[in-house]
Amino acid sequence: MKRILALAILALVVAGGMGVAYASSGDRPAKRAAARECLREARQANEGADRATIRAAVKACLQEQGIEPGRHLTPEQREQAKACVVDARKAGGSRVEMRSAARACMEAAGIVPERPTP
Repeated sequence: MKRILALAILALVVAGGMGVAYASSGDRPAKRAAARECLREARQANEGADRATIRAAVKACLQEQGIEPGRHLTPEQREQAKACVVDARKAGGSRVEMRSAARACMEAAGIVPERPTP
């Protein structure tokens, strides 16, 4: 019984560590900090305002900083992306080659932003 309890605790610790690592990877921390700062500024500028007003102010602030919150594809873009993936699969090759071909197609269609060149 003690082993089962110890394994359960260990599994929870590992899962928590993985969650923290995932949340702090990539540009998420920077985006989260920018969102917090925009929210703080919006609340100060619009004291006593309703949620919709504050949300619009935060969205505008984030867009000024070049962050697009909640960007979703339109149905036409989804169809174009699906066509790009199907074409890449038909062309064959390794997974890396198919992924880069699909991404190039989507960049050409304007679905995903182009990667900056180092």
